Amino acid sequence: MIYAFCALLGILVVAYALEPLFRQSDSLVYIDNLGETELESLLQKKDSIYENMKDLEFEWKMGKLSEEDFHKLRDEYKMEAALVLDRIDFIEHGEDYNALVEKEVDSKRRGSKR
Repeated sequence: MIYAFCALLGILVVAYALEPLFRQSDSLVYIDNLGETELESLLQKKDSIYENMKDLEFEWKMGKLSEEDFHKLRDEYKMEAALVLDRIDFIEHGEDYNALVEKEVDSKRRGSKR
């Protein structure tokens, strides 16, 4: 009797574990970024880049990297960080930010000509 119960329990566990494999594909739900906005994603990427730069400097100080490799990788991280920061700035201030800067520069130039 106990063997039959264990066998039945085993079959149920295996069936439960394999059930997602036999579902129809159109019923699957895919979650994209779990509701994360582009700004949140960029802020996480920025933090990741800064953390990688700290790790890179630590490894260089420990003698695991040559000075040439350190400078090359650091420059790559700086370029990537600059791109991410530019995109963050664009999202936070919108495309009108550049137009506002240009207007301010033009008004300063006109004011200095007088």
